[in-house]
Amino acid sequence: MAEFLRRLLTDEEFREETISVVLPGEPSFVNWREQKRRVEAGLDPSTGKPW
Repeated sequence: MAEFLRRLLTDEEFREETISVVLPGEPSFVNWREQKRRVEAGLDPSTGKPW
């Protein structure tokens, strides 16, 4: 599983067409507190940019 995730996020030869999920351009992690703060500020919780 770890190898699959590593390739999914970093390997350019791992073809997106072979999986059933679409990933955002840049993988990122946002702490739940930061997500809550962004929502309360009217921002997109995953990017921090205005809706």
